[in-house]
Amino acid sequence: SASLYRRLADANPAAFLPNLATSLNTLASRLSDAGRRSEALHTAQESADLRRQLAEANPAAFLPDLAGSLNTLAAFLADAGQRPEALPGQREGHLPC
Repeated sequence: SASLYRRLADANPAAFLPNLATSLNTLASRLSDAGRRSEALHTAQESADLRRQLAEANPAAFLPDLAGSLNTLAAFLADAGQRPEALPGQREGHLPC
């Protein structure tokens, strides 16, 4: 579904970018479950980047989703042995909304 949402978001970002970010976050978890940690990390980073962009434009609507993506990303960074890199995202993800 991520590839479908990517095509839809390319055509209409306002309508489909949130769906793409959600789909990427889910895909990252599935990739991690399958042992494809490098791909999971890259996909989680893309999801967090998209959600950061959405949260900057509309914090009330998208800040909670950004926090979730940052927590996911931090977990994947920690799993990859990149614990120092995980800390800033983990802290940012726990900020009150």
